[in-house]
Amino acid sequence: MYYFADNKLVRGAYIFRNEHINNNQYIDDFETVKKSLTEKYGKPQKDEQVWSGGDLFKNDPSVWGTAVAVGNLQYGAVWTLNDTQIALWLSGDNLKIQHVLGYKSTKPEHLELMKKAQDKAKSGIW
Repeated sequence: MYYFADNKLVRGAYIFRNEHINNNQYIDDFETVKKSLTEKYGKPQKDEQVWSGGDLFKNDPSVWGTAVAVGNLQYGAVWTLNDTQIALWLSGDNLKIQHVLGYKSTKPEHLELMKKAQDKAKSGIW
């Protein structure tokens, strides 16, 4: 996925389309990609698991993939480089899991272009 503003690439993302029978394998995928990014960019500035919607699955790691699929657990990691933010996340809802790796420019001129493009999109003007 690519995001252009004023003909400049300001954001991009990889959406992983792997399909697994066991939902815990999505967590394994997340950890594998996170390990590769950590080897390349160093320790992430943010690395967390966020629980919401109850503790039904919290005490049993063997079903954490199911917790992700129903939206009770999300994984996220963020690296901040000179002028790029890299975010990796794993989340789910309604038994569908989404694993995404995103890159976003943090250059002030690109942030302004993104804001202008978003404002145009909200107003319906392209």
